[in-house]
Amino acid sequence: MLKKICRKGSLVVIPLLITVCFFMWYGSFLDAQITEKYNSSIGHKYVLPEIEKGMCLLRRGAQDDNLILLGSSELSSQVPQNPEYMFPNAQLNRNVMMVGQPSVQDLSHAIRIGALSKSLQSKKIVLLVSLQWFMGDGIAADGYQSNFSELQFYNFMNNRKISDRVKEYICGRVSVLTTGESSLLRPNVYATLYQRNTFLSKIALGWIKPYYFLRNKMLFLKDQYQSYQIVQNYADTPVRKPSSVDWKREREKAHKMGKIDCTNNDFHVQDKYFNKYLKDKMAELKNSSKNVTLLDSKEWGDYEALLEICKETQIRPYIVFMPTNGWYYDYIGISQKERDAFYDKLNVTTAEYGYPCLDLSDKEYEPYFLKDVMHLGWKGWLYVNEKITEYYSQDSK
Repeated sequence: MLKKICRKGSLVVIPLLITVCFFMWYGSFLDAQITEKYNSSIGHKYVLPEIEKGMCLLRRGAQDDNLILLGSSELSSQVPQNPEYMFPNAQLNRNVMMVGQPSVQDLSHAIRIGALSKSLQSKKIVLLVSLQWFMGDGIAADGYQSNFSELQFYNFMNNRKISDRVKEYICGRVSVLTTGESSLLRPNVYATLYQRNTFLSKIALGWIKPYYFLRNKMLFLKDQYQSYQIVQNYADTPVRKPSSVDWKREREKAHKMGKIDCTNNDFHVQDKYFNKYLKDKMAELKNSSKNVTLLDSKEWGDYEALLEICKETQIRPYIVFMPTNGWYYDYIGISQKERDAFYDKLNVTTAEYGYPCLDLSDKEYEPYFLKDVMHLGWKGWLYVNEKITEYYSQDSK
């Protein structure tokens, strides 16, 4: 009887062991191939899903000590001064890895940093923070859902360096923002049970954790395979070589470019942007945001959680406070006084954690610093690139 049971059991156990061993071997093979064939030109590409929602390519880019730029839609700004074209340079011989797209804000970056903290320690990380994130009630659910990474979330939750308090906060936000989206039911259930922190929720989470463990492993294997395909696709792409930058001359060129493109409006925005988005809406835009507040948004909690995660995982980002178009924001009713109060709070909050920052609030009324009402333009990106280069090229850094 016992032999019969053992024989039947072996019919299940042996194939299972063979399957597990195969996937372990295959994962190791993919990792080795990614490591060997990785091309730094990958990081220059704006919005690669394998970078935005994966882990392998980000981890590999960090291994090369690339400049990791965590931002949002400003990374798409199509000007010659975009970081895509300015790194590496003679002063900072590092390729850039651009991470972020529209609706990526502090919460997404917080989870990403927590998931990849081992790879990001002692690396060159720049975090771009925008005033627009803090308008109203913070990030919208649909925007957050479109950028949510289930893989990064599980790896964030598995990071033992991150405190339960911070994880509960993050899970509370994830639970609310993913509710109602069927494709995100799994992480929603996990986050909801974790943030409740009750006796029953802990028991329930304990019962289903083996499932989430396997789910995470499968997602990671999928990420390895997709990253391997990307690496193969970019294998023959020329890698940018470091170029010498005459910053003074580039400033003159940037000013001329902006002056040519911005001729038909008092906001100093690109003509085609004004014609498409503003020209026919001037009457309705006047004081349209006068009731918008900047100091009470839920985004503040997300920003502080991000800073706390950096502190707990010993990551030191260089934080850039993005400016707005002062003329435009005055027009829509968000006064300079209110904006100054926002930047003051941002500075105070960041200073409490001791992180270095670049405050660009004094650039709100500088023509051609922005190309539209919120995104860096010719002079803006050039200035930020120069400051990043100065900061990270210092021997002490």
